[in-house]
This record gives sequence, structure tokens and C-alpha cells, in this order.
Amino acid sequence: MAENQAPKNNKNGEKRPASTTFLTALVIGLFAVLGVIITTLLWSNQLTDNAKISDSFYTTGESSAKKVDSSKKSKDKNSKDDKSKNNTAEEKKSDSDSDKAKKEAEDKAKKDAEDKAKKEAEDKAKKEAEDKAKKEAEDKEANVGDSTTVEAGEGVNQIAARTGVPASQIAAANGMTVDSWFAYPGQVVKLK
Repeated sequence: MAENQAPKNNKNGEKRPASTTFLTALVIGLFAVLGVIITTLLWSNQLTDNAKISDSFYTTGESSAKKVDSSKKSKDKNSKDDKSKNNTAEEKKSDSDSDKAKKEAEDKAKKDAEDKAKKEAEDKAKKEAEDKAKKEAEDKEANVGDSTTVEAGEGVNQIAARTGVPASQIAAANGMTVDSWFAYPGQVVKLK
């Protein structure tokens, strides 16, 4: 027994310790166990897929065989069933026609509502544009007098564009030049 536990000789003639041999065997054993586990998982997965395919195949075959047997056994019963099926088919057809008509009516009502809303929005936008143009015309006429009120963000050139009076004339009437123009929003300035 002492000979079994003794270290083995290496190719070079050196003795290997027993622990190295044990670790090598252990690693090989672990790889073998992992291989068995992976193979088992793959095999069971393949069997499951094959079982599903087989079940669907045999189920389809059984149902068609039952249909053939039942048609041979009762031809009279089938003719009665066919009549009732025709009646139900006609009822389903009339139901689907009424459903179709209802859907068309709903679609038409929805489209009409959208068209009405669109027209109202267009009319509102048109009226707002007209009101804005009218207000601007009134402001322009009111400001064409001897003075005007400076609006926020306006300089002499914007006032001139709004009132139609040249910028140099506005600046001169207020004792300034176009280059040195300064006015606060809300300030009343002379135009002439």
C-alpha cells in the first residue's frame, strides 16, 4: 500500500507529488460532471419540443379521423345540421351587415364632427386675423396725430414704420437724432 501512495515519476524522471495528480483528476471529473449536466439539459429540452410537435400532430390526426367517422354514421343528422348552420350563417351575415352599417354611420358622424370642428377653427382664426388687422389700422390712425405712445421694444425706426412718419422727423420733434434716440415704453413722443 505504501507503493500506491508514493509519488509517481514524471517524464523527466522527477517525482510528482500526489496532490497534483489528485487535482488533475478532480478537474477532469468536474468537466465530466458539467458535460453530463449540459447534455441532460439539452436532451430534455429537445424531448419537450418533440413532445409538443408530436402532440399537435396526433391531435390533428385524431380530430380529422373523428370527423370522417361522424360523417359516415349520420348523413341525415348532417343535413339537418347543415340547414341550421345555414340559418346561423345567414344570421351572422345579417349581424355583420348591421355591424358594418353601424360602423359606417359612426365613421361618418366622426368625420362630420371633425369637419365641423375644423371649419369652426378656421372661422375663428379668420375672425381673429380680421380683428387684429382692424385694431392695427385703428392704432395707426390714432397714432398719426401729433403724438404716439412708445410700445415695449420699439425704437425710433419701429415707431416710424408703425406711424408712417419718417424717423428723422420724429427724432427732431423730440430734440434728438436718430442715432441718439432713447424712449421708455409707455412714454408719449411727438411725431411732428
